[in-house]
Amino acid sequence: MAEAEIGYTLAGLLKQLTSRRGEAVHLHEGESPVLEIKRTLQKIEGAALRPGDTYALLAIHASEEDLLAFQTNGLACFYYRAQDSVFQFMAFRESGQVRLEIRKFK
Repeated sequence: MAEAEIGYTLAGLLKQLTSRRGEAVHLHEGESPVLEIKRTLQKIEGAALRPGDTYALLAIHASEEDLLAFQTNGLACFYYRAQDSVFQFMAFRESGQVRLEIRKFK
């Protein structure tokens, strides 16, 4: 599944995060993305993430090793460089769904 099919791109989400000086993006299936800004959660106006969207974003950006760790353990944590910043990806399974938290690291 390509990012265009997901409805949200990682680049677009990270751009919103950095332009609003946020700390993290929270992605849960069935909900629109949420920005964490000054420890306050703010939903992004837009469509809810569909089943499989969060896993697709993870699969696009994780290394094969990190994706295998997630498939095996239901948990993965790795760093991702974009827009002259470093972000920490945290992926985990909760109630049968994939949840992502992408936190600005540097």
